[in-house]
Amino acid sequence: CYAGVMRFKVILVFIELFKEYQTFIAGILGFIGVILTLVINARNEEKSRNASAKNQRDALRLCLIQELELIKSSYIAVIEGLSEPKELAPVMYMPKRVHAEVYRQLLNQFGLLSVREVQKTMIAYQLVLELPERLRFLESRNENYFRTGYIPVELDVYHMVVDIHDSFLSSIIEAINVLEAAQKTS
Repeated sequence: CYAGVMRFKVILVFIELFKEYQTFIAGILGFIGVILTLVINARNEEKSRNASAKNQRDALRLCLIQELELIKSSYIAVIEGLSEPKELAPVMYMPKRVHAEVYRQLLNQFGLLSVREVQKTMIAYQLVLELPERLRFLESRNENYFRTGYIPVELDVYHMVVDIHDSFLSSIIEAINVLEAAQKTS
């Protein structure tokens, strides 16, 4: 019976303390609720940012892969077209301007990629953008072959044009492979 009375007294003391400090207790509980809400919102925001960054990264990779695939196809066409003599024209016209618009427009987003992806992609595009400069060394001096926007290359240096394209092709393929591998694992 003594234990029951003691429990009752403890409960009464607890009730009196609660009545006296109910504003303080409500403030503490409210503060804890606010902190929990902030933590949960921060986690949700981080998840949302990570999902958005992943989507941007995936889109960037996909665009670069597609552009590099087009460049790769054009290099292969040049290599095959100039390597297999059928009826080769005395001159071939190579464009002075490289079409790498995706790269140019998305360069500022390369921070989304891994270091390895950036390295391989930058090397590939540096070579792609450098191609016209290399071909200028092989440019025909014959004024009859001049065309605005093109580099005329004569038959006697076709093998060099093939060698340049062939040597650059491996870097393009490597960049595509690195980007595709990252795309699959992300």
